Amino acid sequence: MVAWILHVIFAGEAELQLGEGWGALSFAEQALKSWTIGPVGLWKTISGVNIAWLLVSFVFMGATIFIGVIRWQTVLAVQGLHLSLGRTAGIS
Repeated sequence: MVAWILHVIFAGEAELQLGEGWGALSFAEQALKSWTIGPVGLWKTISGVNIAWLLVSFVFMGATIFIGVIRWQTVLAVQGLHLSLGRTAGIS
Protein backbone atom coordinates (compact mmCIF):
# COMPACT_ATOMS: atom_id res chain seq x y z
CA MET A 1 0.00 0.00 0.00
CA VAL A 2 2.80 2.41 0.91
CA ALA A 3 4.58 1.59 -2.36
CA TRP A 4 1.44 2.46 -4.33
CA ILE A 5 0.99 5.75 -2.46
CA LEU A 6 4.64 6.66 -3.09
CA HIS A 7 4.26 5.70 -6.75
CA VAL A 8 1.27 8.00 -7.17
CA ILE A 9 3.11 10.88 -5.48
CA PHE A 10 6.24 10.29 -7.56
CA ALA A 11 4.19 10.00 -10.76
CA GLY A 12 2.56 13.35 -10.02
CA GLU A 13 5.95 14.98 -9.49
CA ALA A 14 7.34 13.44 -12.70
CA GLU A 15 4.27 14.53 -14.65
CA LEU A 16 4.71 18.10 -13.40
CA GLN A 17 8.31 18.15 -14.58
CA LEU A 18 7.73 16.48 -17.96
CA GLY A 19 4.58 18.42 -18.82
CA GLU A 20 2.72 17.36 -21.95
CA GLY A 21 5.37 14.77 -22.82
CA TRP A 22 4.09 12.63 -19.96
CA GLY A 23 1.03 11.44 -21.88
CA ALA A 24 3.15 10.23 -24.80
CA LEU A 25 5.12 7.81 -22.62
CA SER A 26 4.19 4.15 -22.30
CA PHE A 27 3.13 2.76 -18.93
CA ALA A 28 6.57 1.23 -18.35
CA GLU A 29 8.30 4.50 -19.24
CA GLN A 30 5.97 6.41 -16.93
CA ALA A 31 6.76 4.00 -14.09
CA LEU A 32 10.50 4.37 -14.70
CA LYS A 33 10.30 8.16 -14.88
CA SER A 34 8.12 8.20 -11.75
CA TRP A 35 10.77 6.46 -9.69
CA THR A 36 13.75 8.34 -11.18
CA ILE A 37 12.39 11.89 -11.49
CA GLY A 38 9.67 11.74 -8.82
CA PRO A 39 11.77 11.47 -5.64
CA VAL A 40 14.00 14.36 -6.71
CA GLY A 41 10.96 16.51 -7.50
CA LEU A 42 9.33 15.62 -4.20
CA TRP A 43 12.51 16.53 -2.31
CA LYS A 44 12.63 19.90 -4.09
CA THR A 45 9.02 20.52 -3.09
CA ILE A 46 9.59 19.53 0.53
CA SER A 47 12.82 21.54 0.73
CA GLY A 48 10.99 24.66 -0.42
CA VAL A 49 8.46 24.56 2.41
CA ASN A 50 8.57 27.45 4.86
CA ILE A 51 9.39 25.89 8.24
CA ALA A 52 7.04 28.23 10.11
CA TRP A 53 4.05 27.14 8.02
CA LEU A 54 5.08 23.51 8.42
CA LEU A 55 5.03 23.90 12.20
CA VAL A 56 1.66 25.67 12.04
CA SER A 57 0.28 22.75 10.02
CA PHE A 58 1.58 20.28 12.63
CA VAL A 59 -0.15 22.26 15.39
CA PHE A 60 -3.46 22.28 13.49
CA MET A 61 -3.17 18.57 12.66
CA GLY A 62 -2.42 17.79 16.31
CA ALA A 63 -5.42 19.85 17.39
CA THR A 64 -7.61 17.99 14.89
CA ILE A 65 -6.48 14.64 16.26
CA PHE A 66 -6.94 15.80 19.86
CA ILE A 67 -10.49 17.02 19.12
CA GLY A 68 -11.24 13.64 17.55
CA VAL A 69 -10.02 11.83 20.65
CA ILE A 70 -12.16 14.05 22.89
CA ARG A 71 -15.15 13.39 20.64
CA TRP A 72 -14.65 9.62 20.92
CA GLN A 73 -14.19 9.89 24.67
CA THR A 74 -17.51 11.74 24.89
CA VAL A 75 -19.31 9.21 22.69
CA LEU A 76 -17.94 6.30 24.71
CA ALA A 77 -18.82 8.02 28.01
CA VAL A 78 -22.43 8.37 26.85
CA GLN A 79 -22.42 4.61 26.27
CA GLY A 80 -21.12 4.03 29.80
CA LEU A 81 -17.44 3.50 28.92
CA HIS A 82 -15.39 6.00 30.89
CA LEU A 83 -11.87 5.74 29.50
CA SER A 84 -8.77 7.79 30.20
CA LEU A 85 -7.54 10.20 27.55
CA GLY A 86 -4.55 7.95 26.82
CA ARG A 87 -6.69 4.84 26.37
CA THR A 88 -9.14 6.71 24.17
CA ALA A 89 -6.26 8.00 22.04
CA GLY A 90 -4.96 4.46 21.73
CA ILE A 91 -8.18 3.12 20.24
CA SER A 92 -9.21 6.08 18.12
